[in-house]
Amino acid sequence: MEIDSQKFDVESLLKNNKFQIPRFQRLYSWESEQVSQFWKDLIDNISTNYFIGSMVTYSTEKFSYALVDGQQRLTTITILLCAIRDHLKKLGIHNLATALHGYISSTDKNDQSFYVLSTGSSYPFLQDSIFIWTNQRLPLNHLQRKKL
Repeated sequence: MEIDSQKFDVESLLKNNKFQIPRFQRLYSWESEQVSQFWKDLIDNISTNYFIGSMVTYSTEKFSYALVDGQQRLTTITILLCAIRDHLKKLGIHNLATALHGYISSTDKNDQSFYVLSTGSSYPFLQDSIFIWTNQRLPLNHLQRKKL
């Protein structure tokens, strides 16, 4: 087994890779306190090369990784990007919203779309409700019925 360490900024990490949270990982569990602290840390260090923490992955194929550690932070970053994207769209800044979506979703060499972060969960709420890039979100009662 080969162990390797690499340094990435968030842009490079999300633009060049695909991450899957395996089924054996815990569900997203950050509460508003953790998200607020993370956001405060980012804002307080916006002009520096802020270290958001390490991630542990294993390769599943070229540029595709299973995420073993760091999934709470990477999920929070991706949700934050979705919120900013959606707000930009509401403001009518569609070109920037579309560009930002490129950090959330991408296409492979066969022009097939995929989310940069996905979950191995049997019910992928993030993909179906948060990451989706449409004019309307599915109503929550539809999502609950789909789960059953």
